[in-house]
Amino acid sequence: MMTNPTLTDIKGIGPAVAQKLQAQGVTVEKLSTMTAQQLTAVPGIGLVSAKAMIASAKTMVVSAQALLAGPVPKGGAVEAVKKTTTSKAPKKDAKKSDKKSAKKAAKKAVKKAAKKASKKSSKKKKKSSAKK
Repeated sequence: MMTNPTLTDIKGIGPAVAQKLQAQGVTVEKLSTMTAQQLTAVPGIGLVSAKAMIASAKTMVVSAQALLAGPVPKGGAVEAVKKTTTSKAPKKDAKKSDKKSAKKAAKKAVKKAAKKASKKSSKKKKKSSAKK
């Protein structure tokens, strides 16, 4: 996992959508704080895609912060990300199906981010042991 993710690192955001978002001043950090309704204002982004993109952006921001913070807490990176991304209470007016799909997308993004972070750290360990 990189410490400075870009919009195209988010699943569902290609170069064209990234360009539209950047034209409106959206970064990964800003995307992680947006609502699905705000994101659907961008042409070509639907509600389901918006929720998945926001969940992925939140995971990336939390993962990047965790990498910058230092050692992984007890329970592993996945637990740390889950605690941070699920700590906010859901809005009361959101539909149950929306909540479920957002949670599902967030869990999937957390697993993917943890897997990438794990692969990268194991590659670094192999490189450092090969140098010795």
